[in-house]
Amino acid sequence: MENTELTKRTLPSDLAQMMTVTRYEVLKHMRSKRVYGIAIIVVLIFIAYLAFPPLVGDEYPDDSFEIVSFFAGFVTLLIVVIASLFAGDAIVSEYQQRTGYLLFPNPVRKGTLFAGKFLAAVTMSAIILGIYYAGAAIISLALAGDVIAEIGASFGLALLYTAAAISFGFLLSAAMKGGTAAIVLLFVTLLILMGIVAQLLMVGNIDPTFVLTVAGNVCVFILEDPYPTGDFIPEVVPAVATMLAYLVGCYVIGFLLFRRREMVS
Repeated sequence: MENTELTKRTLPSDLAQMMTVTRYEVLKHMRSKRVYGIAIIVVLIFIAYLAFPPLVGDEYPDDSFEIVSFFAGFVTLLIVVIASLFAGDAIVSEYQQRTGYLLFPNPVRKGTLFAGKFLAAVTMSAIILGIYYAGAAIISLALAGDVIAEIGASFGLALLYTAAAISFGFLLSAAMKGGTAAIVLLFVTLLILMGIVAQLLMVGNIDPTFVLTVAGNVCVFILEDPYPTGDFIPEVVPAVATMLAYLVGCYVIGFLLFRRREMVS
């Protein structure tokens, strides 16, 4: 009895365990080749933007909106890559690589592991997006002398979109049996399949804002002042509601799948 009480007293709290899981997951991500791959993509975008005008004999634009909009035009694709690499195999890898045999017997709740992994993926995404938007702001300041205020709103919406996409990725990862297949499925779904669904809905004159990738486009539209209006352009409030619904709904379903899943030898 005394040993049981001592163990209960000495075990760290769920919050402390979650932060420990997050810290180690972040370190794992930072040491992986995937981060280097994403970093190369970001650097290439910046190099292409700065190198192209001199190569073709054009001058750099002096309008902050034009500069920031260029980089925002690539952010949705960058988010697809980030979510696929950080979330696609985040859960299924524990089963496929049998690392779950080391993790699951420990006195750590599955909910704590799931939350820690999710928080690590979102943290890494926030760092990368922060660097990307900061770079765009610095270039805008250097070339145009100012930065449009809407860039902050665009960053916030992009981060929400990323968190929702990661949550969707965790759901797929918890349901799939192979890590590579989960990554590919997430990438194809976000990049192609959801776009096809949105196009079919628009053909049927149905508002496609409830499609995640359509809602995520608000991080680009928000840069325009005034905000654009027209057929099938997502409004900010419904789009934010859609992304929050994906974020919460996919997280809950993904965790339930993860909790019910057992290691199979």
